[in-house]
Amino acid sequence: MNLPLISSEMLNFIIACLAALVAAGITLYLSCRKFKNPKTRKRQIIFALSVVGLIVAYLLFYAVSSLTGRYQAKTQLARMEARGISTTLKDIKPPLPGKSSDNAVQYYEAAKALMKCSSYETLNERYMSNDNRRIAYTTCDVARWNHADQQAALQLLSTKEIDLIFDLFRQGARKPVAVYDRDYSKGFATLLPELNTQRALFRLLHMKTSVLGLDGKPPAGYALIRDGLLAVKQLETDPTLIAQLVNIACIAIDLGAMNSLLARYGIDNQSARQLLEALAQFDVNRGMIHGMDGELMLTSDFFEGTMTGKSGYKEENWMVPCFQGKIWGMKYDQFPIKQAMQVISGPFNYWDYNYYLTNIQEIRALFLQPYWQLTDKINALKVVESNIPYRYPISKMMLPGLVAARTKTARIDSEIIEARLSLALHIYKNEHGAFPDKLEQLTPEVLKEIPVDPVNGKPFEYRRDGNTFILSSVWFKEKAEMDRKSAVKRG
Repeated sequence: MNLPLISSEMLNFIIACLAALVAAGITLYLSCRKFKNPKTRKRQIIFALSVVGLIVAYLLFYAVSSLTGRYQAKTQLARMEARGISTTLKDIKPPLPGKSSDNAVQYYEAAKALMKCSSYETLNERYMSNDNRRIAYTTCDVARWNHADQQAALQLLSTKEIDLIFDLFRQGARKPVAVYDRDYSKGFATLLPELNTQRALFRLLHMKTSVLGLDGKPPAGYALIRDGLLAVKQLETDPTLIAQLVNIACIAIDLGAMNSLLARYGIDNQSARQLLEALAQFDVNRGMIHGMDGELMLTSDFFEGTMTGKSGYKEENWMVPCFQGKIWGMKYDQFPIKQAMQVISGPFNYWDYNYYLTNIQEIRALFLQPYWQLTDKINALKVVESNIPYRYPISKMMLPGLVAARTKTARIDSEIIEARLSLALHIYKNEHGAFPDKLEQLTPEVLKEIPVDPVNGKPFEYRRDGNTFILSSVWFKEKAEMDRKSAVKRG
């Protein structure tokens, strides 16, 4: 990295400080030579010396902090590289496949473009809007709707346009790689609409699988769910945390669709084993580490660009400024607020960057350890995260929320394991005529080993209940309580 002592944003202010020193020197000279009145001369001398003292102190503080901070930053980056943490964006961002390569992205983009078709817009307006309370709280589960809505959804989901969307989606899911040709310097604001459309595509997938169950075709629904899991797995190559978090949301939608079909129609062994194979490939913590490394590189590139004046990033698109975008009622990027903040934070530039590098490595380490062993570390880092000084604007913008992401991965891990156990239990029932008395009976015939709850490290709670079973975990109990409170709040 190119790490100069004086950032381009501070250069003009440094020049102004030097000019003020010259002016103070002239004032001091005139005070000693020209003013005869002792009181006037004394006031002028005190004023000039105060200005000189403040400016010299500021410049010395800026120089010392920049020298020590730059040295610490170089040391930090060297240590990271020695530990195998990538320090360049090209190590994080996968190379774009050649024109002749099978890149699934072209199919996903075509499917998203088709979502502007009239049948999808009608479906979205009627059933998928956030304002539609019934759909929002049933996760697009068509089987729970009244008969009239079911028939209307069935008609809308059976149009040629919707069929083509899913055909393109399936073709993409079966390709070997999915890599987007994105210009990340344009900011996350350019990424959000695309990710929102991706999430909407998975909600549409959930509705389609539910309708396939109503049509007596649950195996086709399970095949579509498997394609959804394969697609999310492909998209783990994205080097941004926000994309990884959307992938987690898409996994949850997929698992919700699978559980809806399982509860109503059961599952054949072929579909169950295919889904088991797809679920076994997931390592959401690895995906989050990849996204965090990409975030680290994007932040480092932004910092370098800020220091050198060669940044291609637009701050208003790339990051949300601190103070919730406003200071004293004025927008952050309005003069003189932005300039004042640059002057105030200027001496802390490298300290800010070092603070960020130190904490991002500690947070990154959370994703390398079992969640149930991390309670103390997570609580300690939450305190750090909520008390980042305002003089560290980069850290204050980029660090909050990262610790909470570790809890998200533990919860989705819990849902993935619960889904694997549910599939294994159905396979056992298909082969033995009833669900087992204990989870241990699933090994080694169906599963090699029984996974534990990633939240507390203990086995999942299981009991057979007549012709069905009850499978529970720490997160599922918390989720059930959250759902109960939401239902009470909705009245």
